[in-house]
Formats: sequence, structure tokens, C-alpha cells
Amino acid sequence: MKAVRHPGTRNGSFQRRSEGSKLKNNFGRFDDGGRSYVISNPYPPRPWSHVLSNGIWSAMASAAGGGFSFHTHAHFQRITRWDQDLVEDRQGKFFYIREDDGRYFSLTPTPAGAPGAFREACFSPGVAKWRGASRGLAWDLALHVPTGRAAEVWSVEIENTTNRPKAFSLFFYVEWLLGTSGDTHREFHLTMAETKMRGRVFLASKRFWTIGA
Repeated sequence: MKAVRHPGTRNGSFQRRSEGSKLKNNFGRFDDGGRSYVISNPYPPRPWSHVLSNGIWSAMASAAGGGFSFHTHAHFQRITRWDQDLVEDRQGKFFYIREDDGRYFSLTPTPAGAPGAFREACFSPGVAKWRGASRGLAWDLALHVPTGRAAEVWSVEIENTTNRPKAFSLFFYVEWLLGTSGDTHREFHLTMAETKMRGRVFLASKRFWTIGA
């Protein structure tokens, strides 16, 4: 993947606003007339989490980028793995950039954000967004759960902020759970998961799904 400088191509979906900011503190503020909350420090005293849900599919996301997805029930029907931790916030679904020289970083502060890359995270009804910039690249990352569908939609916009072309790879990481929260014998459960490609669609399934207690 190559990024060529195109100033102003990113939509600036939640650029900093001078009007409508309320109750600003050391970690964030209300914005857009109170309809959004913008996090300026991704590591508050406790992980700041936001749940997007249409009643069928739900996704939880934190300011640092952690979180998980579940279908209908947050305990019995988790799609991806996540354990509640009031100290660390390191499990989730993550996008990474890997440059041609082998250096890599995540687009969110956790788990491997580039130092000083984080700009803001914004939580609004139905959408979570993160902005960052590092090593000549700037990005907007957004998570959305559409109405009436068992799905979540991710979008990534990347801008080359230098005056020369940059080559890099963009890839995604997720650990499947496909079962009950807090399942035992984690390694055994992983042997029951199967993944395959069907055209441009990545499919995951599991032969063993516990009911839980």
C-alpha cells in the first residue's frame, strides 16, 4: 500500500471545535453541543468504555482502543475475546501499520501505539472514532454498528503528511472467542476454532460452544 500526499482528503469528521465544548477536564470534554464526548488523554484513572448496539449486534470500545463484540448477549454470545480489567486495557480488535523497514504500530494507543501518536478519541451515539499521527502518516479510525444488522463497520482514512510517497501495510488483529465469557481451558477452546476465506470474506466458526454458568 502506498500513501501519496493529498492535503485535505480526510473528512475531518471530528476535528477540534471551538464552539460547543463543555465541562472540560484533564481527560476530555463534551463537544458538539453535548452530543459527543472527546477524550484527549487515552489513559484515565479507569478505562473509558463506550457501547455501540442496535439490539442485535453490539461492540464495546475504549478510549485506548480495547473492546469486544457480542451478538444479543454480552456473556453467552461473545464473538471476540475480552476480559474486564480495571487496571489494564490491552484486549481488543486492532489495526496496525507496518512500514517497509519493519517498524510497526497500532492505530490506537493500545496495544502498541506509537509514542505521541494519539490525538483524540470521540464517542457519539452509534459511532466511536480515534485520530492519530506518526511517522509522516495521519489517520482517522471509526467504528459503527448499523441499524438492524448483525454487523459492525470499520473505516480507516490515512493521509501521507510528507512530500514523498510512503509504502506500508495495513492489517487487522482479532482473537476469536465464539462462546461464553470467561471460558475455561482457553488453549483447548482455540483448537476448536476454524477460519477460512470464501472469496473476499473471512469466516470463523467454532465446534465447541459452552453454555456457561
